Amino acid sequence: MDQLNLLGKEILALDGSKFRAQNAKKNNYNQKKIDRHKAYYDDLIAGYLEALAQADKEAAKQKIHAQIDHAEARRAKYELLEAQLIEQQTEQISTVDDDSRVMIVRRQIVEVGYKVQSVVDAQHNLVVSCEATQHNDTHALGKMVRQTKDNLSLSAQEGFKLLADKGYHTGRELADCEAQQVAPYVARPRHSQSNKTVPQPGYRSSDFAYYPDLDAYVSPQGYWLTTTGTLTTKGNHDYRIKTYRAGAKCCRMCPAFGRCTTAKNGRIIERSEYHDAVVRNAERINQNQDLYRRRQAIVEHPFGTIKRGWGYDHTLLKGLQKVNGEIALIFLVYNLRRSMSILSVKGVIEALKSPFLGVLRLWRTLRLEKSKIYNELTRAISLAGCS
Repeated sequence: MDQLNLLGKEILALDGSKFRAQNAKKNNYNQKKIDRHKAYYDDLIAGYLEALAQADKEAAKQKIHAQIDHAEARRAKYELLEAQLIEQQTEQISTVDDDSRVMIVRRQIVEVGYKVQSVVDAQHNLVVSCEATQHNDTHALGKMVRQTKDNLSLSAQEGFKLLADKGYHTGRELADCEAQQVAPYVARPRHSQSNKTVPQPGYRSSDFAYYPDLDAYVSPQGYWLTTTGTLTTKGNHDYRIKTYRAGAKCCRMCPAFGRCTTAKNGRIIERSEYHDAVVRNAERINQNQDLYRRRQAIVEHPFGTIKRGWGYDHTLLKGLQKVNGEIALIFLVYNLRRSMSILSVKGVIEALKSPFLGVLRLWRTLRLEKSKIYNELTRAISLAGCS
């Protein structure tokens, strides 16, 4: 595709879509589901034991004993699954396709499957990179950029513009893209403002002026918020933050107290170590709204064709490695079909003819060389045997 000038390599878009695996939902288990099944069989066995105590005929007792044995065998299955969860240190386990995972399709609807990431070039909507994963979009941005640059044979200094939706918005990933000379355009998630502790408009963090030289903020009322400079990890986040404080005394004296904060220790601002990358991304989005609006038309075209047009919404193979091969094959077919629409069938055949003939000539050369080497070895062995 690159040799045929079908790739622009300037504007690309990233998106993910879920594909069902060869593993039914009933064959996927987590601790909560295992506990529910174990409790069901505990109650069932207790009922059988009670019936056994009341039974007076030998035939009835034998039947109940058989039912108890069956229930205990079924319960042992879930104990084994629980042991596997603990041993593998995972939250869920699939018994048919080990690598598949439960994923939310929409709202409360879930499926067991894979999340397939794809990067699409804007010039002709051709797929330049794809990968089946077991995870959501949060940590996919930097990895897919590296894979894309490798597939396009781009140097470390070469980059492109990458459009992605809010599911990919993570400070660490945005910084990773910039480090690879790629300009990310990732929509920022909307945060709920229902919490009563959230400052009123005019007193949000973005309304505070930041002075990089002093590493400090100034509130709309003119109070300074300073930091000790220590970076700390908060909760389960995988990034570090700096904390800036105005102090309880300053906040109580401020006429905006109650609108800016109601905390008894005063207003606090937390700044991520990737804050600058997040701000630069937001500025790119705000200044290039028309460019970002092209995202859906670029990246959803292949998924729409494959899933809606061709009906390929589930994998046929099992295991992450095989599924990746399957996904790569289906996108290869998509690219060929798309290239035929652009160049015509005859154009694609002509384009493929030259490299195919080159490979054929190379194969013939290697075959001749192999024959020469074989003849020389045979002659050498023959001479050695004669001597």
